[in-house]
Amino acid sequence: MLRNDESGPATARLFFRPLNENTRVALAGLPDADLTATHKVFAALIDALRCFQDELGEAPKP
Repeated sequence: MLRNDESGPATARLFFRPLNENTRVALAGLPDADLTATHKVFAALIDALRCFQDELGEAPKP
C-alpha cells in the first residue's frame, strides 16, 4: 500500500519503472497507425461501458 509520505513515491517508482520499461519495449515495434487504431478502440469501449453504466442508473465515477 502506498503511503502519503516520502517512501510512497519511492515505492511507486520501484513498482512502475520496470512496467514502464517493459511497455516501451513491447510497443516499440508497433507502427503509429496501429497505436492510433488501438486508442480509438479503447476509447469506444470506454464509451460503451459508460453508456451501459448510465443505463444501469448509476452515476459515472470520475
